[in-house]
Amino acid sequence: MGLPFISLNFWWGASVTVTAIFLAFFIPLMPNKQYRIRMLLAPVLGIAFCVIAAMAKGLGAGEVLPMYSFAILAFPAGFIGHRREFRKRLLDRVANGESPANGLSMLMQLQLVLVIAVAASIGALFSMSAP
Repeated sequence: MGLPFISLNFWWGASVTVTAIFLAFFIPLMPNKQYRIRMLLAPVLGIAFCVIAAMAKGLGAGEVLPMYSFAILAFPAGFIGHRREFRKRLLDRVANGESPANGLSMLMQLQLVLVIAVAASIGALFSMSAP
């Protein structure tokens, strides 16, 4: 049993939607302009990576957009339940410099890695099912 066909129009819409979700999730958490600019650039770098990978491997949009969509969505999903703690650690990092005390907690790291692994797997499945 294969995955159902999902149109390219859907994947374009999904890509725009998850980019908006990513920005809406992370921008308000950022403690200053420098961090907000970094977050604004993250989807741009993701898109650039996808375009370069697609050109290098001869992939079409139907193969690249599912991977982009799930990859970008994985990051906000990886921090669900940790927004306050993440914001607090970012504020501490800005005030006191980077240290192990204001890095990601073990639980945040574990959740983020697991969510990214699952999202990458699902994105790869949909990417492979593209016509």
